[in-house]
Amino acid sequence: SLIANSCKAAGVLSNLNDEELNSLYDFGKNIGLAFQVVDDILDVLGSAAELGKSPGTDIRERKPSIVNLLWLESGSPLANELLLQRSDAKPASADEINAALTELKGSPTLEQAYEIAREFANKARSALESSRQRLAQSNSAFDTLEALVDFVLERMN
Repeated sequence: SLIANSCKAAGVLSNLNDEELNSLYDFGKNIGLAFQVVDDILDVLGSAAELGKSPGTDIRERKPSIVNLLWLESGSPLANELLLQRSDAKPASADEINAALTELKGSPTLEQAYEIAREFANKARSALESSRQRLAQSNSAFDTLEALVDFVLERMN
């Protein structure tokens, strides 16, 4: 909602009408969701140097990330053990996290998550498109917002 409201606020400052403000809000909401899903994927694929934290943090902390939810939905016994049924209070070991990351990298879970990110990015593009005429008066602003959609998805490459 921070990104959605920031986009809408920029529209308010630009004297856009209610329909255009709603489009900018929808753009911000969907680009923010796409960004978060890609961030969840990078928690599995990235290195500590790239992430600024150890990979697998979402698993270790049992966060309800899209990757963790899809992994649970896949029926993985390891996902069930690490994310739901761990009876002891101690966190997952480094070996367990490594096993989880290896399993995730070899499963369709990450591609499913990336497809969800693409869907949010496409919704962001559609919302932006509905404001094209008004925003096109400032080509650099429109081009920057369009490029932001690509940047969010390209963070994984």
